[in-house]
Amino acid sequence: MTNSPPQQPHPPRQAPPDQAPGPVPPAGTLAGSPRARSFDAAAAQYAAAR
Repeated sequence: MTNSPPQQPHPPRQAPPDQAPGPVPPAGTLAGSPRARSFDAAAAQYAAAR
C-alpha cells in the first residue's frame, strides 16, 4: 500500500436506531457499561480526527 491516497476523515456516522441522538445522558446513567465506554472511545476518536 505504498501508493494509497491520503486518508480522508470519516464522515459523521448516523446514530444506531436504539441510541437516540441528542444530549448525553446525565453522568451515571450509562457509567461502567461497555456500550458507554465504546461510545466515549468513538466520540474521542471522532473529535481527534476533526
